[in-house]
Amino acid sequence: MQIGWLEDKQTRAKAIELTNVIRYFANRGWTPATSSNFSFVKDQEQKTFVISRSGQDKSQFKPNHLMLIDERGQAIAPKEAKPSAETLIHLSLYKWQPVECVLHTHSPASTVLSMKYAGSGIDFAHPGEMTFTGYEIKKAFDGIDTHDTTVTLPVFPNSQNMVEFAENLDRYLARSDELFGFAIAGHGLYTWGKTIQAAKRHVEAWEFLFECRLLELRIG
Repeated sequence: MQIGWLEDKQTRAKAIELTNVIRYFANRGWTPATSSNFSFVKDQEQKTFVISRSGQDKSQFKPNHLMLIDERGQAIAPKEAKPSAETLIHLSLYKWQPVECVLHTHSPASTVLSMKYAGSGIDFAHPGEMTFTGYEIKKAFDGIDTHDTTVTLPVFPNSQNMVEFAENLDRYLARSDELFGFAIAGHGLYTWGKTIQAAKRHVEAWEFLFECRLLELRIG
């Protein structure tokens, strides 16, 4: 059933595409319960975005569980809908780079490793980090064409204050040129892409690397 703003053909096609990605992640165990949040750009000139509503079971996710917001994260449609608590993080990423989709997952691997590698990163000036070298899968990230490239994933401290977190993230991104994702300690992964499928590919690459790191740690 088409409803309101979702009647736009292009927007609805993207909403269905994102919904399929979300349910795929849920089937992989990367977005349990009502965790995680996902978005895409509706209109870059008008600065409108589509994002998952708060409190939705991702295994049962449907296009009408998405909503339209403005550049401040305020609801456009449906007016009564509540956007994800981490909407401001998505908006920071859209301001930083011309990406079309932002995906945030809560897999066990990303959550556990983000705790291990948080280190003493108590602020954004000195975050923890995970580095990966030698893995062929890194070529899944846009612009990387060799396994010899070292990819670094910053690990930021967790916070319940999203305004403060987004402000700190803005400052970090302002001095960052190449970044393929970041983790939040005890929380999970954020990554993005120039299309929904590119962002999905990045999630899959990161999750593969996380599983490899867990195996590395297990076998010593």
